[in-house]
Amino acid sequence: TDIIDQVRKHLALVFHRFLEGADQKAVKIRINNNPVFPFNPFNLSHPATQQLQLEKIKIYSSDVYVQPFILPHHSKLSQKEYEFYATEEGYIKSQGFYLYRGNRILIYGTWWNLHKTVDAHKLVRIKIDIPNDMDALWGIDIKKSIARPAEIIKNDLRRIIGRVTEIGSKPFTGRGRKIEDKTVIQFWEILPINDDFRFAVNQHHPLYTDLQNEMTTIGLEKLDIYLKGLQAYLPIDAIQFKLQNSPHQLKQQSAITEKDIEELTLRLRNAGLSQAYIDDLLKTEIYKNRQDLIRDA
Repeated sequence: TDIIDQVRKHLALVFHRFLEGADQKAVKIRINNNPVFPFNPFNLSHPATQQLQLEKIKIYSSDVYVQPFILPHHSKLSQKEYEFYATEEGYIKSQGFYLYRGNRILIYGTWWNLHKTVDAHKLVRIKIDIPNDMDALWGIDIKKSIARPAEIIKNDLRRIIGRVTEIGSKPFTGRGRKIEDKTVIQFWEILPINDDFRFAVNQHHPLYTDLQNEMTTIGLEKLDIYLKGLQAYLPIDAIQFKLQNSPHQLKQQSAITEKDIEELTLRLRNAGLSQAYIDDLLKTEIYKNRQDLIRDA
């Protein structure tokens, strides 16, 4: 049942060190005679997982160990593995600190209001190990289900958050900046509007300017309205939701096929292209990796 499955996953995470045999003989847990296998939330075995520098923080007479991890971007994982490490809560809600006490996870997927939960930091998970004599400083209740770090601890946590989230956002900020790459003539661009911005169709694209020259005035007016609607009603919320939940299933580039590009190239070859136009085409997203198709036109 769903309840049994949820219990199994909870035990696999919270007691994964016991199930792995950390510092002792491995504990075995069975539910309905089926073994519970450990779930280590940091995907340690994957080569793309970034294990950052371990820090030892001295708080009074006790040591706290903090180990940050950056999980692999979905492009480095299979769909199955990506979904497996999302946990039941998903990547966004699973980012943040994972507090261990005596090899057991007490609380996980929290920033303790020291940082906002944002999509760009969803791959950041920070492991904290504390000894058994620090319950008061970490605000741990008698049920071991709540933790609230004291002010003396928060400054170090803020410092670590700043360092780690900067690294953790790079898999997304690097990809996001591709639209600003001026060495490529792209179909979309970011258009500034005073202090704001919007996404816009690049009306300086060579294929677009060529199309403008071939259309009638009425046709251009209709095209202009259509493109304005396309930009105004770009389904950004739906795009973001799908990227967060099903990134492996998004096949956006399938909208244009190799056959489409070959037919376009043939038409362009027969159009008597100028060298300047060819040079611009070679910079477009379509031809930047297919330069041989058009270079001999």
